[in-house]
Order: sequence, then C-alpha cells, then structure tokens
Amino acid sequence: MKPILCKAQRMQLEGQFIERDSINKVVYDNQITAANKVVKNFMDGYNVNTLIGMMGSGKTNTFMYVSYLMCMNKDDKKIIPKDNVYVLTGMSDLDWKVQTTKNFLPAFSQNIYHRTNLKTLEKKWETKGSISDTLIIIDECHIGTKSDHTLSIFLQRWIKNVQYMIGNRVYLLLVSATPADVLLDAENLNCHKKVFLKPSSTYRDWE
Repeated sequence: MKPILCKAQRMQLEGQFIERDSINKVVYDNQITAANKVVKNFMDGYNVNTLIGMMGSGKTNTFMYVSYLMCMNKDDKKIIPKDNVYVLTGMSDLDWKVQTTKNFLPAFSQNIYHRTNLKTLEKKWETKGSISDTLIIIDECHIGTKSDHTLSIFLQRWIKNVQYMIGNRVYLLLVSATPADVLLDAENLNCHKKVFLKPSSTYRDWE
C-alpha cells in the first residue's frame, strides 16, 4: 500500500474504534493481551496461530482486535489492507454471520463468510488471481475443516502451502474453544503457535 493509503486506513480504523468504544467497551485487558501475542507471533514468522479460549471468554472481540492491530501496523511495508481481512467459518449459520458482523468494525464487515457464502469469496479471489498481504480468520475451526470438507478444500486451493503463506505474507488464525484435530494438524507446522485467551476476572461460564 502507498503511504498515503496506509495513513488514511489508520485514521479510518482508529476513528471507528474510538466511536465504537465510546458506546460499548470493545476489548478487555485479557483480550488485548491475547491479541498482542498473536500479532507478535505473526510478525516473528509464525504465520499460523491457534487462539484457544473458553466459550464466552471473548474470542470474537479478540480476533477482531487482531484484525485491527494488523491493519494499524506502523510499518507501511507490514500493514495489512483492511479489505484483505477475511473471517470464515465451516458452519452454515446466518446468526453467526449477523453476530460476528455486529462485533466487528464497519471497515471489516464486508468480508465475513460462512460456508454457503464461500462461492462469493471464490469469485472475489479469482478476480485477484492470488492472495497476498492477507489475514484469514477461521472461527469455530473445529467445524468443517477435515480434508474433504468445503472450507478445507477452499483453503487448500488458495493458501497452497506454508512456503506460499510466508512468501506472500498470508496469515491464518484458527479460533476455537475445542480445536482438537485441527490443532494436532497445525502443530505439525514449524510456523505455528498457540495462544490461550485467559478468562477475565468477571468471566462466568453460562454453559
């Protein structure tokens, strides 16, 4: 991105964050800590991270803040364009999409897809020809990510392999309370790190 576009993006996102935070607190200390760890891992060359947190601990707010930080990088060469942040899930759940969109800043709201929307994203990426300088977040990553599932096939086509991710600055954040097999697969990668979202002092397990 050109410096002038980077500056404009930072101003837009900061404005949206401040406005949203003035209405309802956007992120809490435990979520900020976890998000900072993810971003540090990304910048240190660990292009795949798994965010693990109990249900209700604020995983959505955390990965929204990861998106914000990646798009606010002070280094113009490392900044991720806001239009290159994608939130995907293997679920086919309109309520998930509505709630996730509600929790995200408006600048990110156009790139939230559940399984049945992936064809729309496919067309967008086909127009680009390839993806780079991109953050992909897989929410509820334990759903629909087996090798023969739609989401997994989709990602394999575009991400290709670890070398492609590193060379093209593609970052993948897997998110779940119970990553199970997905985590086992990810831990075979030398570019993977786990980050645990610790519950806040006010956390209550409603399940």
